[in-house]
Order: sequence, then C-alpha cells, then structure tokens
Amino acid sequence: MPFHERDEEQEAALSEALSILPNLLTKRRKILDEREEELKKAFEKLEREKQSIGCGNDSDVIHLNVGGTLMATARSTLTYVESSMLAARFSGRWDESIAKDKNGNFFIDQPVELFQPLIDYIRNRQSHTPLAMPLQSPGWSEFGPISQNRKYVDFKRMVEYFGATLGIFPVELRDFTAAESECLAVTGPSSFFKVAFDEWKICGLVPLGHDRKITGFEVKIGEAVNLQIGWNEDSIYTNTAVGGHDCSIALDVARGGMLCNIDYFEAIGDPIRKGTVVKCRNFGKEWFIDGEKITGAWSNHWDAASPVPAISGKGEWTITAIEIEP
Repeated sequence: MPFHERDEEQEAALSEALSILPNLLTKRRKILDEREEELKKAFEKLEREKQSIGCGNDSDVIHLNVGGTLMATARSTLTYVESSMLAARFSGRWDESIAKDKNGNFFIDQPVELFQPLIDYIRNRQSHTPLAMPLQSPGWSEFGPISQNRKYVDFKRMVEYFGATLGIFPVELRDFTAAESECLAVTGPSSFFKVAFDEWKICGLVPLGHDRKITGFEVKIGEAVNLQIGWNEDSIYTNTAVGGHDCSIALDVARGGMLCNIDYFEAIGDPIRKGTVVKCRNFGKEWFIDGEKITGAWSNHWDAASPVPAISGKGEWTITAIEIEP
C-alpha cells in the first residue's frame, strides 16, 4: 500500500476516534455524576441513621423529673460512666422512648435524695483538679444520722443498678515499684486498665475516696514476662514480686503454679498463654482460669482478712473487671 494511502487511512481512523470522543466523555461524566449522587445519598442516609441511633451532644441540657422533683443536668454528666446503664439510657439513642412526665421531662423513678448525691459526685469529678482536696465518694454522713443509714445502703444499690459502681466508688492503679508510689490510672469513665511496661513493675489496686474493700479482680494476659497476679497482706513492698511477700498468694503465670506465703504449689503445670483470662475472687480464696475454677492445697494456707490486690511483671496486661464489697 502506498504511503499516502496509509496516511489517509490513519488520518480517517483518528478523525473517527476524535468524533466519538465527546460522546464517550459525556457518558463517562454521566456515570461519574450518578456515582457521586449515590455516594451523596449513602452519606446522607448514614448521617440520618447516626442521628436515629442517637448521638446526643455532651453539652445538651437534660431536664429530669426524679421521683417528682425537677432538676437539670448536662448530658455529659449522665453519660460520664461510659459502660453504665445510665450512660446508655441518656446517650441520645433512646430519647424518644424514655419515659417522660406530662411536661416532657425525662422521668427517673428514684428518690431524689439518692439520685442527687450521684449527680453531685460526678459533677465534682468532672471539675476536679490535681490541686483540689481529695474527692470523697458519698458515704454514711451524706444520708443523715446513723439511724437512717438504710438510705446509704439504698444509694449503693441504686448505683449498682445503674452499673456505675466503679465510677462513683473508684479504684486506682498504683505503681509501688519506687519508694514513693505513683497513681497510674483511676476508674471513672472507664472501668478497666490496660497497661504496658517496658521494665518490671509491681502495682496494686487501691480504693480511692471511700472505704469499700476490693474483693476480686480479673486480668487478661498479654505479652508479659515474669507476671504474677495475686494478693498481699497489708503493705506492698518495692522491688518485690507479688508472691515474694511473706504473707501473699499469687498465680505465677510463667510456671503455671501458685505461690502462697512464698511456698510454691503446682496448679496448672504449664505456662499460662497470652489471651488467658485469670479471675480471683473472695480476697484470693477463689481462682478461675478462662472461667474454669482451679483448686489446690494452697487454699488451706491462705486466710487473709483484707489483702491488697497486686500484679507484678513486665509487658502488657489488662485488668478487665474489679469487684468491691456490697
């Protein structure tokens, strides 16, 4: 084929391609516009769903009728203890379905003399500063003469009902490794502690601002070395593992055994693996590994009245639950 004919064919093919290009671009633009519209509708739907499941603003003022008494507080106060039933109820998700009085105030079927101290304590926690006096949880004195102490019992029952115990009666995690112990974390909005230490530490769980004793706790084991979980009678010594105290009981995670008053007892027989959940209750008299109760001769040697929960080791672990006395 002569060169001039070949050039003519190529030029014709190019002209044809150029002629259909505008139509092709128009179709592509239409497809992109349609997809953009679909994404916009999907985003708007997502926003509507978020509003429908409720995500109220922390600054919302919530008007309450508490046992017949009107009061108001910020949504952030009612949702302070994040895992509580009170926080879930007033998250904003259930605003349309929560019981209300005839004037539209949210109704709480509790005596105001019990509910008000709960709200006041949370308000104080939210505005507390390091320079302020230590904050005390509501106690016997908050509820009148000792002859009326039934109210304090009812207050604790109400707090437990709302699932806010560790927010109103907090527990702190303290580092006892050095001579001067240091607060690492406090329960409040959250009821668990996740820690990671690059060096060996010994920590204890201590009530903060109240005298309710800790009766049990639960630990999920992470990447940890020389981990011991247990209880010490009286003081926690610096630079001494939990099971190295004269009066103590501890699970030695690496060996899978129990230490009681320094003596070693076989328990599991194998090292306890990462991801295992260890629970000890009744001041260290009952032990569970992944929900299965373990028993042994050590239980006959341990009878401390009010020991301190303690954990020693290096690495990562999470305290997933803490129990305090009624």
